[in-house]
Amino acid sequence: MHVLVHDRVLPTTSSFNWRTRIGSFKFPQCNVAPGTLQGKVTDSTNGSNISGALVQISGGPSTSTNLNGDYSMSLAPGTCQRDVLEGRLHEPDAQRRQVTSGALTSDNASLVPSPPPPQPPTGLAANPGNSQVGLIWNASSGATGYNVFRGTLQGGGKTKLNPSPVSGTSYNDTAVSNGTTTTTK
Repeated sequence: MHVLVHDRVLPTTSSFNWRTRIGSFKFPQCNVAPGTLQGKVTDSTNGSNISGALVQISGGPSTSTNLNGDYSMSLAPGTCQRDVLEGRLHEPDAQRRQVTSGALTSDNASLVPSPPPPQPPTGLAANPGNSQVGLIWNASSGATGYNVFRGTLQGGGKTKLNPSPVSGTSYNDTAVSNGTTTTTK
């Protein structure tokens, strides 16, 4: 440890009679070696490696897994929050980990697959009226709401009609013009 204090006392010009000493301190024990956090990210159902998963330290660095599902990062010693994210196919995983100075901390993650999205509803039927079309459909298992789209050409652009998901299995489109052919999705 080095402590350097200049012994020069500066004269005072205030009524408080303050005196100032200038010092410089160097503490070698502050140079702590980083630790390494490394592991493998796999699918919990079949054990297959997950490449391209984002491994993020809360408030710190991040990295991605390689083709073998492996990752490694150098971190300051201490406890950290580690999150693993992988798009829409798997649920995220979050864990607190202790990283030790100069040591390797093994941290494997096994991600649970996300449930598949519900199938589109079936049985769509349209009941035309005067400047409106009533739409009804069969419920889709697992769906919590539906979005309704309208277009003027099959395969062309479509416009979302409802501002929030429709909770039931019907929708009344009141923004149509009589004699205009539209498609609904």
